[in-house]
Parts: sequence; structure tokens; C-alpha cells
Amino acid sequence: AIKKRIPSDVNGATRADDIEFAPDVKAALSAADLIGPVYNSPDAGRIDVLLIGGTDRSALHDPRACMIGAGWRLENDHTESLPGINVQARLCKMVGGTAETDFEVLYLYVVDKTIIQQVTQIRMQMLASALIGKKGTPVCFFRLQRAVPRNRPDDPKAAAAFRDFAATLWNRLEIPAYLVDNG
Repeated sequence: AIKKRIPSDVNGATRADDIEFAPDVKAALSAADLIGPVYNSPDAGRIDVLLIGGTDRSALHDPRACMIGAGWRLENDHTESLPGINVQARLCKMVGGTAETDFEVLYLYVVDKTIIQQVTQIRMQMLASALIGKKGTPVCFFRLQRAVPRNRPDDPKAAAAFRDFAATLWNRLEIPAYLVDNG
């Protein structure tokens, strides 16, 4: 189980807590395993991690729909390589919610041995798996987020530390080889 591989320390960031999932979130993702460790990084600040694992479509969700539904606007939505590893992740900035800060969000999916950054691609993968009889395909959603200044430039050191944290955590979690194929 991936829960056993959640480290207590990543690049000097220490695990502080776990996210408490709301009942409606647990109900919507009832077929999935939800893990939400929270880390405090001396350089990147608080980093919320979300891992969702499962074997059917109900384990998946579109994080953009959740963000927009909660009143955020998405800016600078793009893909980026994680530092030092051959993994592309999707990044965006959530802007204008009710909080005093905005958030940078980094996420990706792993399905059928493929890393995917696009929700449309994962849905097509799951549909293709169902159609050719590969039900029960393991799926993993990997998401990190951190607060960024509202209406001010981001600290480049904090942004770099966040990306370094993501790459190190990805490697430390050792998502099973049957899920991941980095080419």
C-alpha cells in the first residue's frame, strides 16, 4: 500500500498533518483510496499532497472542475518537467477564491503504465481499457498545492523548492512499476 511509503521528511519538509476529507468528497470517491499528507517546507511553505488510487472511473475526477466549482479561476495552465526526472506534470494557478492567497497546483495521473497530464486523455484511457476488457486498471492521481502571493510575484526560490519537493516525493513514493512507465 502506498500509505506505508509516505515519508515523514522530504527535502527538509516535514510531515505535519493529514487533510481531513469532507464527507461529500469521501462519498464521491468511495471506490478510491484517499491519502492527504500535509508537509511544512522551510522554502516552499505548506504543501498539501493528495493521492487518489483506485481501479475504476469513480476513482478519477477532474481537478479543474473542483477548482472552478469552488470559485477559483485557473491561470497559467501548462505542463512542465519535474526537476531531474523524466516526468511531465500539469501546473496551474488557482486565483481569486475566498482565501487571502492564491495557490499553485501540480498534478498528474498514472493509468495503464502511462503518465498523463490531461483529464481528457485519462478518460479515453479508462474507456479504452473498459472496451477491450481490461477492467480494474489501476489508476493513481498525484496532486500537490501550495499558497502563493496574491497580486504579487511568486518567490522563485519557493517555486523551485515546490517542484524539487514534487520530484523527490514522486521518486520516494515508488508508485508501483506496473503503474508507471517513464519510457
